[in-house]
Amino acid sequence: MLKAVEAIIEPDGTIRILEPLSVQVSTRAILTLLTPSFDATVDNETEQLITPKRQFPIPELAGTIKTIGDIVSPIVEEEDWECLK
Repeated sequence: MLKAVEAIIEPDGTIRILEPLSVQVSTRAILTLLTPSFDATVDNETEQLITPKRQFPIPELAGTIKTIGDIVSPIVEEEDWECLK
């Protein structure tokens, strides 16, 4: 059975599991390391990782994107949909 748990790995290699975890026998584990956010912090009270919300729009992309369609209306007319033919 696979089970995912959230943990924090400290710079000294210490692993802090953020939720209760109990195993009956020695168990193998695979760690997937997430790219750290340099402005993320840990809430000492809840031990949850806090990442700041992104600012929208991204300043570097301002004025460089053109919207050509949306989820409300398709880009092409229904008559041109090959899947309906």
